[in-house]
Amino acid sequence: MGAGEISLWKTPSAASPAVTTTATSSPSSSSSSSEISSPAKSCSSTSPSPLEEEILAGLKQPLLASQEAALMLLRTSTRDGGAAVRASLCSHNLLAAILPFLLSRRPSLQSSAGASLVNLSLHPPNRAHIVRAGAVPALVELLRVGRGETQGHAAAALFSLAVEDGNSAAIGALGALPPLLRLLAQTSPAAERLRRDAAMAVYHLSMVGTNQSKLVKLGAVKTLLGLVVAEEPTLSAAALMTLCNLGARGEGRAAMMDAGAVAALVGMLRVAELPEVKRELCVAALYLMSRGNMRFRALARDAAAEEVLLAVAEGAKGRSRRIIEMAKKAFSAAAATKREEEDAGERLCGSLPEPALRGRRRWRADQQDFRGLL
Repeated sequence: MGAGEISLWKTPSAASPAVTTTATSSPSSSSSSSEISSPAKSCSSTSPSPLEEEILAGLKQPLLASQEAALMLLRTSTRDGGAAVRASLCSHNLLAAILPFLLSRRPSLQSSAGASLVNLSLHPPNRAHIVRAGAVPALVELLRVGRGETQGHAAAALFSLAVEDGNSAAIGALGALPPLLRLLAQTSPAAERLRRDAAMAVYHLSMVGTNQSKLVKLGAVKTLLGLVVAEEPTLSAAALMTLCNLGARGEGRAAMMDAGAVAALVGMLRVAELPEVKRELCVAALYLMSRGNMRFRALARDAAAEEVLLAVAEGAKGRSRRIIEMAKKAFSAAAATKREEEDAGERLCGSLPEPALRGRRRWRADQQDFRGLL
């Protein structure tokens, strides 16, 4: 599909799929981020523009060629026209007209309808309107039965819609998580872009408590741990960020420990050339599992986690103070006895200024914390 690269290391809410291109276009022809974020009126409810009328007229024609031309016009207009065009074309009438084409038997119609929906969703105010228009069930079905480019557009659209926090619960309730997890389990190199978009969709959906419970019940932890070691950086980091979200809940922590997450993450931290972002996310996930959990202590001892966490806690130059604090607390939790835990905490934190000592209270581990981490 024509989606471009995701800039993962911005605040997650700023990341979104790139503008989809036509089949003859290069991915590099994507619209700029400044174009996407340009201020514009959202979800037009005024009288239709001449462009919208032209597209609607073509979609209503019985001839396949007319429908294909109308959808291609919509696709190119929403790709090249910028935020103002995306806002004006996100009308109830136009959305109602294009949604049936997502499930058309014609791949060309499916592809252009899916790409147009992705492009419309890149204007943030449009996202809630698209979900309210009933797009999610069609996208989930396309994700389940689609192939190639059309399936990729469905994954990219769900990723973009899930970036809007208010959409996440609805998307999860409408059945998006099982097919997204099945996509993550694919191993074909040709599915790399598809898996990246699916991984980012799952990450954003995992910021909602109800979706966190669903992911645990669906056995997502094992799939995510399998992706942690992926060479593709976006895929690996998205899996780690999702694990951090799941680790904020007791059932998520239990599932992670059941799946061997402690040993796996400690093993990752032993890799000298591990990118710093991955290192920080591994520490954050270990810290979350360590909170008030005696089972973590035994698993950490078996994995010889103390020396690894101590190395992180002592800190490389320029390392985030917050991550150092997390490593210290996880190190303390890995101590063999309560007395050793207290001694370890004092040894590591005793030289810190008073505000840092007061900061030894339990960290607030909600989703916003992990947004700030990135």
